[in-house]
Parts: sequence; structure tokens; C-alpha cells
Amino acid sequence: MAENPSKVEKYMVVGLTAVVSLVVGVGTGLLLDFFRSRAPRLVYTISSAEMFPGENQSTGIVLLRIGNSGGREAEDVFCRVSVADATIKQQKTEGVPNVNQLVKATGGAVELNLPFLNPGERLSLHLLLDLHGSQMAQPTVQLRAKGVTGVEESPGQETATSPSEILTLSGTVLAAFLAGLTTLLAVRARTRGVVLWTHDDQREVFAYILGVHGFLQEAQQHRLVGREETYWSIADMLTEIWIAAGDRDQAGKGVRALEDLLDYAHPADSSVNLIRLNIARLALVAGDEAKARSILAGLREKNDAQLKKRLAHDPHLAAFL
Repeated sequence: MAENPSKVEKYMVVGLTAVVSLVVGVGTGLLLDFFRSRAPRLVYTISSAEMFPGENQSTGIVLLRIGNSGGREAEDVFCRVSVADATIKQQKTEGVPNVNQLVKATGGAVELNLPFLNPGERLSLHLLLDLHGSQMAQPTVQLRAKGVTGVEESPGQETATSPSEILTLSGTVLAAFLAGLTTLLAVRARTRGVVLWTHDDQREVFAYILGVHGFLQEAQQHRLVGREETYWSIADMLTEIWIAAGDRDQAGKGVRALEDLLDYAHPADSSVNLIRLNIARLALVAGDEAKARSILAGLREKNDAQLKKRLAHDPHLAAFL
């Protein structure tokens, strides 16, 4: 039977209202952006300021993000970050080419001078500190440019919307939908006893495991790494460091750390094989040949081309194959 005409009309009114509301909303945003003053707007966010107590020396980490959310480039940009009762041990800046040449650190302060910062450009400043007190002071930030004074934004605070951001709104909504769908599938899989993956940054997960096992310095270093890292690449690097040290106790701690990583993070099978190979290498240094032989025997049965190449080219494992 045909649908009641009055219901059809109601649906049409609702649909037209939604379309008109969308057009008005987007149009208003574009008009506001058009009439907004085309001036630079400097903003900064203290994304992280953490303290890590140590036996002899406490360490602090600061992550500062700087950006120009205005409509015109900012000229003669100057930024100074200082932390009381602290000495800057290392600093790294990302986001603008050759920016590290424009950074100068002295004592507990670092200064950055940029000739300009284009609209939409952002950079991040990473600081590793030696702390001299029992507490870490809040970082003090001075940010200015020609005719502009920088303002602080809270992490996650929205900045002025640009036309490009409005035009990409549909892509953002689609990405959010796909992320929600993926999360739903993961949750359903977990209810059936299947662990698909962890959603955390692999550097942060690995740093957590390292911290649990007492490798505080290594954990801090990987939290400061700017590029993306994978579980197996971090395991490769740390294994080489621990093997070169020749310390049996440290190698044994490394074995337990990598085993806990596999249990906690559930990496992909290809990563699991490479990490288990590193566990076998560390087990040999720790004097646990039985564990090393057991792991290698299981790995030899894997149909993994990269794993087979490593087994064939590692002279330390040749005697156990």
C-alpha cells in the first residue's frame, strides 16, 4: 500500500530543513573566514611536562607546540622556553626545515629565532632536562613576532577554522566513522577471546614496558623520538645495545622486557618472530642457552623470508641452528 502523502511531505520538510541548515552553517563559516582580519596569530601549547625521578638525577621532559593559526605569515618569530632549577640536556625541534640551526640552549632556557612562520605552519620543541630540585617547575614561554604576541592554548583547543578545514570536514567525519567501525570490530573480536592489536603509539607502549623493567633512560629516549618507530625496530636497536654491554643481568632483564612486550602489546606475527629472535640473542648473552635453543627451534619452522635471512646471516646464532 502507498505511503500516506502527509508522511511523505513531513519527510521532505525534514530533509529540506537539514539541507538548508547545512548550507547556512557552511556558508556562514566561509563568510566569517572571508571577513576575518588577515593577520598572523601565534599560539603555543605545552603538550607535555613530566618528571621522572631517578636515584641520582631526576629527569624532566617538555613538549611544546608552536603554530601560526592566522591568515598571514608571522615575521621575526622569537620563542623562549625556560624551566627553573633545571639544565637542558638535549633539545630537538621538528616541523620546519633546518630549524635546529636557529635554536640556542643556555642553562635552563632555550631560544628559537625564525625569520617567518607561514599560516598553518606548526613546529614542536622537545626538551630533555636534568632537574636540580625535588619538583619540576612549570615551563615559562615567551612567544612573539612582529606586531604579534603569542597566546597559550590548551591541548585539544580548537583554533580558527580555515576554508581548507571546512572543505575537509566530510573527510574527517568519514575517518571518524571508519575509526568507530574499526573499534567496534575490535571490541567484538575481544569478546570472543581474540586480541587484534593495541591502539596506543608503539613508542609509548614500548617505553612503558621499558620503564616497568627499570630501563628508565631508554624509555625517556624513545618518548622523545620524532619519527614513527615499530616494535621490532626498537627491539633491534635495544638488543644491539644490551649485547654490546656484555652484562648478563642486563641481558636477562632485556629478555623479560621483550617477553612482557609480546604479552602486553600483541604485535603482528611478523614483528613477533623478529622480537623472539632478539629474545634468543639476549638469552645467549644471559647464559640461558636452553631458552635460546627452544626459541630458535620454533622460529626455524616459520615461513618468514625476513626471519630466514636473519637466521642465516647472524654468526652468533649459527652454532645453534
